[in-house]
Amino acid sequence: MDNQNINPMQPQPAGPAPVPPAPAPAPAPAPAPAPMGATPTMTGTPAAAPTAAPAATPKKKSKIGLIIGIIAGVLILGGIIALIAIFALGGGGEMDDIYATNVYFLKDDNGKYALFNDDGERLTEFQFGYASRFIGGTAVVGDEEDDKRGIINTDGKMTVDFDKYVFISRAGGLYEATDNSSNEYLINGKGKVVYDMNKNRLVTSSDSFAVIADEKGFQILNYQGKKVLSITENLDKNIELSDEEDGYVVITHAGTNYLLNTLSAELTYKFESGDKYEISQVSEDRKSISLQTVTDDYDEDHKYKFVVDGKEQELPNGCLAAASLYDAWYCLKKEDDDDAIYLLSNDFSHTSAKATDALYVDADNYAINKEDSDSYGVIFYKGGAKVSEVNCRRIYSYGPVSSGIYLLRTYRTYSSNSACKDVPYGDYEFYSVEGKKLFGKSFDSADTFSEDGFSYVREDGDDTKYYVINKEGEKVSDGYKYMYSRSADLHKFYYAYNDYKTTDVLSPAGKKIASTSGYSTGGKVYDDKLYIYVGNRDEDYNMSYDIYTVDGNKLFTSDDYPDFTDHYIEATEGDNIKYYTYGGKLIHQRKDD
Repeated sequence: MDNQNINPMQPQPAGPAPVPPAPAPAPAPAPAPAPMGATPTMTGTPAAAPTAAPAATPKKKSKIGLIIGIIAGVLILGGIIALIAIFALGGGGEMDDIYATNVYFLKDDNGKYALFNDDGERLTEFQFGYASRFIGGTAVVGDEEDDKRGIINTDGKMTVDFDKYVFISRAGGLYEATDNSSNEYLINGKGKVVYDMNKNRLVTSSDSFAVIADEKGFQILNYQGKKVLSITENLDKNIELSDEEDGYVVITHAGTNYLLNTLSAELTYKFESGDKYEISQVSEDRKSISLQTVTDDYDEDHKYKFVVDGKEQELPNGCLAAASLYDAWYCLKKEDDDDAIYLLSNDFSHTSAKATDALYVDADNYAINKEDSDSYGVIFYKGGAKVSEVNCRRIYSYGPVSSGIYLLRTYRTYSSNSACKDVPYGDYEFYSVEGKKLFGKSFDSADTFSEDGFSYVREDGDDTKYYVINKEGEKVSDGYKYMYSRSADLHKFYYAYNDYKTTDVLSPAGKKIASTSGYSTGGKVYDDKLYIYVGNRDEDYNMSYDIYTVDGNKLFTSDDYPDFTDHYIEATEGDNIKYYTYGGKLIHQRKDD
């Protein structure tokens, strides 16, 4: 079964590249058409050969990356699996908006593409011999033989017809177009000419911006063709571009660093420095940007800047850098030549506990172990102030707690003088942020509460069973001899069984979704809703997979692993590939290649 990669292609950011001084503009030859069905990757032909770019230098590992790596490592070791996801620096934010669309292309048995929307409606016929991904609401398409290229929008309407240009290719979020007279233009998705490229040249481009060399100097345009920055002085100096992060890029030229918001076509921040800076991280709301110097020497320390709402933000004393992960902020400090990660307040005014040693909602609401050998315990802080403590307890797993419920374990010592010598060892207990013990009991086994507000527990005793509880401590599932959790993004669901023949799959709320004789089960989150596939094995050991909503509604069955994409679910039945909406509607099928 081939995997469709027409629409869900991932954006490829432009790497750091020195841009040579602008040469004298001259006409460039028309580009040759790309091979039939190939993805056009041309970003422009320079009018004159540029000076050679220096060899790439291995980049030193970012301290911001260390923050995220250390925190994620703590979460994994602590067992908070529901909070673990692949965290890309700079992830989230509005950059997704230029790729976000409710439409996608599917291919038929003749290799032609049609446009569909998320409701499963077909917006065009299967008439395109080529189709690219959408950027900024438009995409390149080829006619049936892929001899001509045009531009289509998310309504299925051609914004540039096939006969307008002899060739069109992507230039990031813009397009390079060549007419019948070999004249070259840079156009936007609506077909408007942004630049006459017979007299100018495209230096480089990314999905959200392009750099043009013209008679005045360098012009930086965003993906809509709007001018973000114009550099007209010191043109004998190279300009250098950082990696693009969530629609931000740093351009360094003649001792000045420009932080550009290419989505809104704005200069966010400008500062003079003899150092070249790059983006370490962009917060999810895109209001906070961490910058660091680019270093050639692996052992050289970075310098940092932290920009919030277009202004440089001072950090508390001792903080070298700041980064966010999920809903918490962190500060990097240096202690005895070692890196230490502290919780940072949301207003960036103060730090509190070491993130690697705490359970926390944020920098002002957290719990830490106290190191009193006579009464090992946990101290609770709320609103930045100590509110209570409990003895003979230890934190079960460190890290962020979205539920506001902490999980501790009882701690027993064997010294005759210790206050903890008679405490049961290793019982699980839940506590509120204020340090109040919840549910009036301890458990022989327990899991941390998930983002959905549920956990599973087992009480002490020989014949006790596992069951799921809600945040009030109420039992919401049947009891099972064995139970463990699986994660999909920030959601958890459960496997539970009393023997090894059949396994029940439970929703995050403990509702039985299905029973399975197989072992291949997983989940996918789409539009913040959890979907679960359940593998079953017949008497001939053939596997099939049932796809369910979190409410237990069965959508369909697939002979092979289902492929969950950004718009549809791909399944197989015999020799056919089938495409379903997330509501379970069959929208298209074709023969497997």
